Amino acid sequence: MRCKQTLLVATGLSTIVLLGGCGGGGGGGEAPKDEITRAGEVRAVEVFTGRLEPATLTSTADAKTAFNQTSIVDDVPIPTLSTRSASRPQNLPQKLADYARMMDGLVRKSASRSMIRATESGTFPCDYGGDFSGTVTYAAEGRLSTGDSAVVTFNNCDDGNAVFNGKLSLRVLGASGDPSDPYASSSLTLALGALNFSATPLYSGPRIGINGGFTMASAYDAASDKETARIYGDTLLLESGSDQVLLSRFDLRAEFDGDNFLDYATEDFSISTTDSNGMIVFDTTRTFVTTYGYPLEGEMIVSGANGTIKITASQGMYVAYSDLDGDGVYEDSEPVSW
Repeated sequence: MRCKQTLLVATGLSTIVLLGGCGGGGGGGEAPKDEITRAGEVRAVEVFTGRLEPATLTSTADAKTAFNQTSIVDDVPIPTLSTRSASRPQNLPQKLADYARMMDGLVRKSASRSMIRATESGTFPCDYGGDFSGTVTYAAEGRLSTGDSAVVTFNNCDDGNAVFNGKLSLRVLGASGDPSDPYASSSLTLALGALNFSATPLYSGPRIGINGGFTMASAYDAASDKETARIYGDTLLLESGSDQVLLSRFDLRAEFDGDNFLDYATEDFSISTTDSNGMIVFDTTRTFVTTYGYPLEGEMIVSGANGTIKITASQGMYVAYSDLDGDGVYEDSEPVSW
């Protein structure tokens, strides 16, 4: 039996990391956006320096380059406000789940134990300079619960690893079980909003920025040893130094079947980067299935202004079929490594 751990996109195609901590409720409907998310989405389009019109595809390399740009997600840090020691490497959603628990616990320390529901506001010093301020609402004592929320503004907040600025909002839309127990069934759904949020590393690495938002839903069933994850949203801009990645209308789903050691993934999104010549659309038409990284089946259509590239998985190989003149006929094919 596999305990809960980071669940990666299962195709082997992508560097997108969907989930860590294996804790949210499998998807559900669209979450209402809060003010920070709405403002962040507007800001994302305002500051994006790339092109928004459909890209012209010239080869399968265009699709691969755009896909690989999503690895910026891996670089995004979340502040550690209680210790100088760096946390173990984590992907963004995993950090957010940990950060939500940290904020939740921070307020609980000073709140009245007799209160069933409480809201706390204040300004707190960061470990090595600057501060963060905000409001945290929690719905139940002693655990992360549906209805918990946090809105935080960072002001040159130095946690010993990076300096943080800007605004983040976190809302717990659903929670069950104990997401911190790696062997127990649990679920967790979080919504994140970011407005001009940035992290500047103190020692090495580029400045990271986020504008926009997304919802993460994940779940772990101990009886069947299955993990599921979904990340979805309308607009999210990630910046790493001068590189920018704009994700639009994204819906990324993954499942791990621990009993049969099978990974499943469906990825639908539009992406434009500062290195691309416009927006490229990725649409999974048949769920990708892999085992130990070995591709068994799956199909994705990559679309641009002039045509499409179809990527299929079968018998341990990925093959790309190119229709770059838009006539509906795939003229070329080649094995690809993603």
